[in-house]
Amino acid sequence: MKSIEVGDRAYLKKTGQGKRGFIAAGFVVKADPDKRLNRLNRSPEYSQYSDAYYQHFFKDSPTVAIELTSVVDLENPLEDSFLISLPVMKGINLVRYGSGQMIGAQYEKALDIEWEKHCHKLLKLGKSAFLK
Repeated sequence: MKSIEVGDRAYLKKTGQGKRGFIAAGFVVKADPDKRLNRLNRSPEYSQYSDAYYQHFFKDSPTVAIELTSVVDLENPLEDSFLISLPVMKGINLVRYGSGQMIGAQYEKALDIEWEKHCHKLLKLGKSAFLK
């Protein structure tokens, strides 16, 4: 398992009914010192986790905090179907039914570029915001 690190780029995704795709982006931030999993949990398996992880679990997975930098309207996500159609995204797997997914280093820059373009297009329509 690759540990999520403080400073990692993170995207939030809309799944379920309607359009599926990315709706927010930001960066992983440090967990509060008094709530960090690697400090509070005595189990050896958690001692190697980064300072990003909280003691709080969702189902069987520890959680991290994300400082959002941009968001779009829920009805206007950066759609999976669009991303998959791009030659630069050939081979990307965007089908995920659980929490958290690494997309692969070869896709990161292209996703960042497409996200920025999508946000700027929606900003003109009042359907996105840059938070930082």
